[in-house]
Amino acid sequence: MGLPGILSAEGGPALWQMAQELRKQGLNRILLDNSPAAALVLLREKPEAESFNKQLESFLQRHGHRCPNELEMLNPQLGRIA
Repeated sequence: MGLPGILSAEGGPALWQMAQELRKQGLNRILLDNSPAAALVLLREKPEAESFNKQLESFLQRHGHRCPNELEMLNPQLGRIA
């Protein structure tokens, strides 16, 4: 996860940084006590979550398309790309 210049290694530290931001703002219980969809709505409503929301948007722009096995050539989804 800490290797520089490798896109797939950036995700973990970025998520950790966002979690730290939520803890710092006292908003971590929103994620722990709600479904992902409900937590996202609640966080978007809170002014104190502005920094986290910006980090999340940046993360999704950079990593939102990534998934497990994305480069696995045996994955049937890749056969449709040709």
